[in-house]
Amino acid sequence: MKKQILTALLVSVVAVHASAMTKKVSVSHFTDSMKLIFENFKQSDGSVFASFNGDNGVNISGPSIIDPTGLLDNIVEIWSDNKLENGYPRMSITYHGAQNGVEKCDLEFIDGPYADKLNFRSGFAPQCAGLNVRLQQKGQYQYELHVLKL
Repeated sequence: MKKQILTALLVSVVAVHASAMTKKVSVSHFTDSMKLIFENFKQSDGSVFASFNGDNGVNISGPSIIDPTGLLDNIVEIWSDNKLENGYPRMSITYHGAQNGVEKCDLEFIDGPYADKLNFRSGFAPQCAGLNVRLQQKGQYQYELHVLKL
């Protein structure tokens, strides 16, 4: 009787351990670093403002006031706390457009454990008034976001 109880207990422990092992996903935690490079922005254009929103456990953070003249490094980091699904973090930049009007550019990315690399959600750069936006991979987990003022 004791042998049967011990055997049943051992089988239960092995089954629970095996079940836990199958539910684990071995995805490492990586942080993508994205340097913001603004081109053709003048001192008179003033600052660029940014806001960030994570999605589905994929987080994004960076400076809320960006120096478009390049005197300061403007780095945005994107990382995932969600090891099971991708997310779509967003970054919005507000800038002075043509005739001193204020414009807003929304950038939505895809990142997470099943994304090959950081990219725009649609696979294409967004169309923003008076800007040309381009995302370029520079190395493993290293990116540059080029924002060219037209």
